[in-house]
Amino acid sequence: MKTRQVILLFLITMLPFGLEAQHLELQKANELYRQEAFEEARVAYEALADQGLQSKALFYNLGNTYYRLGAAGQAVLHYEKALLLAPKDREVLENLAFVKSQLEGEIISLDVFPLIAFWQNLRDGLSSNTWTFIGLLLFWGGVAGFLVWLLVPRRKQKIRGFIGGLTALLLCTIPFLLAAGQKEQKMHSNKAVIVHQEAALYASPSEGAEVIYPLFEGATVRTVEQLEDWCKVNLANGYQGWIPVEKLARVRL
Repeated sequence: MKTRQVILLFLITMLPFGLEAQHLELQKANELYRQEAFEEARVAYEALADQGLQSKALFYNLGNTYYRLGAAGQAVLHYEKALLLAPKDREVLENLAFVKSQLEGEIISLDVFPLIAFWQNLRDGLSSNTWTFIGLLLFWGGVAGFLVWLLVPRRKQKIRGFIGGLTALLLCTIPFLLAAGQKEQKMHSNKAVIVHQEAALYASPSEGAEVIYPLFEGATVRTVEQLEDWCKVNLANGYQGWIPVEKLARVRL
């Protein structure tokens, strides 16, 4: 019994220590950034990312640091990572828009089908945990409705319980789907960013192939499949082709 208590106490004291250490390291990296020691700040931020720290603040600060270092592609990449954790964050969105306005080229996006755009905006409106919580509330509300239908003797209340329970159970699937979609977006996003100054979209996975479309650092693409050192991607303007894997970085946590 005493051994278990000692182990539990050890875990309770050690877990916050690790988080506190990361917090202190993040503060040190922020101080380097404020001192305009941008390369040292980048190294410190990247070390925290390598330790497994995933936060909006870390990726946002990395985006700012890379922009200061003149690496627009890496800046866009880390702003996009920050948006995976905070899709509606105003500061991240504004900085991302500013950096993209500084890029050399532009890929004109095709219009997104309104229903798909609505679903994506709804999905990103709340965190996956919040959507899950709403889904659970509706689920248990549905269970309560069916208990009313089964246990209450009055006919009107039984009807109301049945209808309310069925409606809540049907509606609970929506927040669960939104939560699952957001988690999938975070862990398995197919978005990628061009991180090299010179890149192009090729008709086939070979540098001797026809160039379909010139690309620029900071451009975002959607990956389709990978074949050895080449990645098939879609552009926002509808073009599809191949890019060397080394030219891009995936927006994933």
